[in-house]
Amino acid sequence: MSVYLITGNDDSTIAEAAKKFVHQIGDDDPFAFEVYEENEEKTAVQVVAEVIAAIMTPSMFGGAKTVWLRNFEALAERTLPEALTGNVKRLAEIINDEFPPDVTLVIDGPGIAQKQLLAACKAVGKVEIHKRPEITSRNWRREVAHLIGQACGHRGMVLAPESIDYLLEVIGVQTGRVPGEIEKIFCYAGASPTLAQVQDVCTGNREAVYYALSNAFGDRDLQAAYDAITQLMANHKNPESCAIGLIRQAAKFFHQLLEVKLLCATLKVRRPQQLAGAIEKMTPEHEAVFKHYGLRGKSDWLINKTAGQAARYSGPELVGAVAILAEADRYNVSSSLPRRLVLEALAARVISPAR
Repeated sequence: MSVYLITGNDDSTIAEAAKKFVHQIGDDDPFAFEVYEENEEKTAVQVVAEVIAAIMTPSMFGGAKTVWLRNFEALAERTLPEALTGNVKRLAEIINDEFPPDVTLVIDGPGIAQKQLLAACKAVGKVEIHKRPEITSRNWRREVAHLIGQACGHRGMVLAPESIDYLLEVIGVQTGRVPGEIEKIFCYAGASPTLAQVQDVCTGNREAVYYALSNAFGDRDLQAAYDAITQLMANHKNPESCAIGLIRQAAKFFHQLLEVKLLCATLKVRRPQQLAGAIEKMTPEHEAVFKHYGLRGKSDWLINKTAGQAARYSGPELVGAVAILAEADRYNVSSSLPRRLVLEALAARVISPAR
């Protein structure tokens, strides 16, 4: 049986793996290849219903066909609306008992948590899990270096250890950047680039060390925030200065979440994964209003990820977070309190406010 589920918590590598897999199967025959994806016109319930109908309907000219449920984030929620629960249950039943032999089904999306669907795919098909390297882990550099090595291998490139170290500082754990950065290097310098050539074309995220804390804020994970603070300050020559830098970086991050929240409301974006597409279709009037927003021009993956993090906070919560961070910055200037204490207190107030 040809049922493939690609999921995990690394959005970028999930999408890339699904794209490569579908291309290997063959996506050049429009009459034997069907793609279904939630968008502004179709709800998650409608999309799953269409996938079920596609599976049970023979291809137009007979023979094998592929059905791809692409970038489906709705199943990341453990509690679903009743209508969607019913459709997912029906899809799992078809996979288990009624799946046509001439159909290949590919499902990809982050954090798919529906046990019945997972169990059905594991029982009769293949489940591929992509886990995101965590910057608070001792092994994150090794894991990202492995991905860099794989990308180099696809291009026949050889990078010197100092070039790999530089890329780790630039990329951090943003694994979605790896293929693009390697492609840029290859196009610029060929198969054996020097460190200077790598530095010429790969610039930017020197603040990779701040990613762990921003990600914890975005995920509303207080323990992850405390873990990030502990590791970042333990490895810094001046912990007090590090704490001040982390607070100011967090302030920038929450300003960005506010921008995204406003973008989603103005562009009538219902689900986070729709924001990048909505930005591409903005009217000239909206272009003028949002031209200074920092997230514009970033990758689709990063835009949609940030939209997902903004969705975890209400508008008033984001406004309150910005105020708390401004207050913390004032404490750093005027108070004798330990900077780490200020940082940990604001993390608790922002991520898990008293109800």
